[in-house]
Amino acid sequence: MGESLTPLRVGMVGVGAISGQYFDTVARIASEVQLIAVADRDDERATAVAAERGIVARTVDDLFAAPDIDLILNLPYAFGSACDCSCSCSFLRRRFQLEDQQIFCPLIE
Repeated sequence: MGESLTPLRVGMVGVGAISGQYFDTVARIASEVQLIAVADRDDERATAVAAERGIVARTVDDLFAAPDIDLILNLPYAFGSACDCSCSCSFLRRRFQLEDQQIFCPLIE
């Protein structure tokens, strides 16, 4: 029999309209990926969505500092419509100087 792997622990930045598709996908692959927490520029929206989904909301800073997150999924426009996804990911990489964590942006990676 095959080995059971530990699921990849994911944090998601952005809980707007498109996030529902990502929640659904994560639910389908729950044996491989575990959504740990969400963050959004609107903390109240992150808290409400997290409560609906049975997970926790964190601030963006807390999400990136969390030792229980392996990968950050940065959804498009999480930091404002004036900034495209590439800009947003670059900002996050510079701001948090990630070493052990990665940022995955679905539009550019």
